[in-house]
Amino acid sequence: MTNKTKKGVHISKRDEKLFRYLFINKVATNQHLQSDIFNHASKQAVHRRLDKLIKAGFIEAIYLRGNGNRLVYSLSKNSLLKFIGGREELKRLQRKSSSVFHDLGLLEIKRRLSKCSYVESYLSENVLVSGFFDDESDIREIRKVHPDAILKVSMPDRHFYFPLEYEASAKFAKRYDKLMAKYYLMEEVKAVLFISKSITIQKKVMQSEKKRCKNKSGKFFYCLYENVIELGEKAQFINNQKEVLVMN
Repeated sequence: MTNKTKKGVHISKRDEKLFRYLFINKVATNQHLQSDIFNHASKQAVHRRLDKLIKAGFIEAIYLRGNGNRLVYSLSKNSLLKFIGGREELKRLQRKSSSVFHDLGLLEIKRRLSKCSYVESYLSENVLVSGFFDDESDIREIRKVHPDAILKVSMPDRHFYFPLEYEASAKFAKRYDKLMAKYYLMEEVKAVLFISKSITIQKKVMQSEKKRCKNKSGKFFYCLYENVIELGEKAQFINNQKEVLVMN
């Protein structure tokens, strides 16, 4: 079933899935879309369809320089309003990334962790700030501290909401002290998944948490980005007391 739209382009259910995907993740590369939306169709076929949608004004693309030039796709304003919702439906409208490399990293994290059997759902930042899940009180409260994502993790006897933070570049120690403060003040948060691009970043954050909780077990469970990407559902998150959180 398709809908005929402007410039003679028919919007299919797959196209609508593409629009939702770009809204949820803000950005995606051709490789992401080829795998997740186009069911591994040929690169040429994917490129032709994306190019047609760009020319018709449904999506946008920019060249991302660094590690080889590549196109990065995002949702157009018209598609956001037509296929996702307007201000009367969404608390905050955001269709583009303000930090493309960071959000591409989050997309890779989402693709890996969503495969974990304990992860019932992975709510991206854009989904959270839209207010789609504000009817669930824990999610509504946790999103106020602006995590990069929230994972609903279902264990055999109960479920938890774990905020996720991804840090790709080191910041000043004061920033991490504030990060600790906001999560330690929230009773709704039982654990925070902290993923960093380097061991240097991880050590700085762990040091900040040690100052706050001394020798007690902390809320933060740490894992390096490369381990999440390489190990996926087998990746292990470890806290300051060497306790391990596994979500396979």
